[in-house]
Amino acid sequence: MEFATPGSYLIFIAHQPHPSMSEPHESNDQPKPVDTDPIEPKQPVKAKSSSGIQKALLYIAIGVLVGVLIDQKVADFLPSVLPPLMTVFVSFFLLIIVAIIALPRIINYLAKRYTGQDVDVEQVVGDIQSKANHIADTVASYALAKADPEVRKNIRQDLPGILHYLVFSRLRNSGLRMLVTVFVAIGGLMGTILLYNQNELLSGQNDLLTGQNDLLLKQNEKIDNQILLDEASRRSSLNFLLGNVLDQVNEELKNPENTDRHLSPELIGRIASLSQSFQPYYFMEDSSLTEKPLSPERGNLLLALVNSGLDTSALAAIFEKTIFSSAFLDRAVLDSVHLQRANLFNADLSRANLSGADLRGADLGIADLNRANLSIADLKGADLSFADLNDANLSRADLRGTDIRGANLSRADLRYADLRDANLFSVNLFSANLFSANLSWASLSRADLSGAHLRDADLSGADLRIADLSVADLRGADLSGADLRGADLSGADLSGADLSGADLSGADLSGADLSGIKGINSEMLSSFSIYNIKNLPDSLAKKLKTRIEKKPE
Repeated sequence: MEFATPGSYLIFIAHQPHPSMSEPHESNDQPKPVDTDPIEPKQPVKAKSSSGIQKALLYIAIGVLVGVLIDQKVADFLPSVLPPLMTVFVSFFLLIIVAIIALPRIINYLAKRYTGQDVDVEQVVGDIQSKANHIADTVASYALAKADPEVRKNIRQDLPGILHYLVFSRLRNSGLRMLVTVFVAIGGLMGTILLYNQNELLSGQNDLLTGQNDLLLKQNEKIDNQILLDEASRRSSLNFLLGNVLDQVNEELKNPENTDRHLSPELIGRIASLSQSFQPYYFMEDSSLTEKPLSPERGNLLLALVNSGLDTSALAAIFEKTIFSSAFLDRAVLDSVHLQRANLFNADLSRANLSGADLRGADLGIADLNRANLSIADLKGADLSFADLNDANLSRADLRGTDIRGANLSRADLRYADLRDANLFSVNLFSANLFSANLSWASLSRADLSGAHLRDADLSGADLRIADLSVADLRGADLSGADLRGADLSGADLSGADLSGADLSGADLSGADLSGIKGINSEMLSSFSIYNIKNLPDSLAKKLKTRIEKKPE
């Protein structure tokens, strides 16, 4: 039986005859037994609250999920579609409210359409319940006349509720569930969209704050630069003093009696005092602020003195009392000048031409000599510790006894350079060219010589402990008596090298080329890695194999 509407149900009930009219008794003596037990109202079973909560949570989850999907897929279009969506949601909400208010009128309209007369909604519901009770009595009294009284009693109690549920409650609950689903889903969707919009606003605000902070930082940087430039302007005002001192130098040198081209002690003292007043500072160089404070005035003073034709003894007297540390001498032309024992600590001599210069005993610690030309320069006993000599030209330079600890000589040109007894501890000589260089008895412990060109170099007696000589070119090199304990010679080309008397304890020769090597025996190769050695002489290989086989387990 299908109950489409309350009206159709009324029509169905109206056509059902009453049992008293259509079913006569068999006789007055044997009437049908009728259960007259009072009908006890059955308590309605309460729906589980947990089920409703679960459904509500499910609807909310669906709405949030839809909102997240929209956020991910059409996030770029949300600012344009959000106002129309809000309008649609509010309009739909108002429409539902109007529909709920007008529901009785709608039901009256439907009832009148199916029954042909006005019907009060409450009266219709009452009639439905009355007819449901009547059907229950009829079924219990006649259709189940032979059934157990208890069964009839239960049917009379339950059947009206079942009919009422099918006709009215079913339709009502379905509609309510649909409305709740729509509202919760749309609510979750709109909530997610609103949260997204709020996050976008917060993100935009954070971007504005970040931009403001960047502007403040730039402003502070400009202020700092301006302060530094003001300091530079103040210090440059001392240049007139420099002019006065140089004028006095010129006057003394023009004196006919000054044949040895010396300077008076008073003038040397004034030069030393002036140089001391030329403190380093930051200034603009090539449209940018210098990386460290430097003194251009000290650089100008030094250039003027070394090019004035002073006797070397006069220059020695000046360098003994005058400091030129942090002097700015970028690209300076100082070839063949006398700078013996000059204090050039932390000076900027990048790209300077110092070819043939006399720098014996000079202090060039942490100086910038990047790409400087020091070819044929005399640097005996000089201090080049931690200096930057990257890409510098030191070919044929005399570096005997020089302190070059921790210096950067990567890719430097040291062909034919004399580095005997030099201190090269932990120096960086990556890919440096040391062709035919003399490094005998030099200290190269922990030095980085990876990829260095040491062909025909003299490394006899050198300290190469824990040095990195991987992939180095050591063809024909003299390593006799060298200390190579723990050195990395992996992949190095040692063909034709002389290793007689060398200590190779713990050295790594894996992948090294030993073709034509001299002064090496199997005992020297027994205590370090020789994995994949290339071109190992046959006689040496046999001795090594025999030694390994005889080695006790």
